[in-house]
Amino acid sequence: MIYNFISGLKNAALAKNKNAIFPYTEMAKGVANVLKESNYIDGFSVFKEEGHPFKFINVALGYNEDGSCKISNIKIVSKPGLRKYAKSKKSLASWGIGISIISTSRGIMSGKEASKKSLGGEVICEVR
Repeated sequence: MIYNFISGLKNAALAKNKNAIFPYTEMAKGVANVLKESNYIDGFSVFKEEGHPFKFINVALGYNEDGSCKISNIKIVSKPGLRKYAKSKKSLASWGIGISIISTSRGIMSGKEASKKSLGGEVICEVR
């Protein structure tokens, strides 16, 4: 689930790990792609170990020059028991401090990009 991916990213950032490996899902790949485009992570790769039936995603966390992780806080907004949705007209862009990641009908994208395309959807998380 995407919630395991997000909480794993948060734990890896707090532990100051350089890489974090998670089970592969299309949603995890979409979130990782948005984080890479927003320069919160250095990159990610999808791989399959020999003899293992499932794929994995390896995320390389990004760090500032002072040694602090670029992901200082990542918060799950929409939970299984309480989904949070944003309308297309509502500005999803944060106050310049971070980004929101939403799942739209055209895929996973940042809140700023969704606002430009006049799309709404489920708010997955907020990253600072």
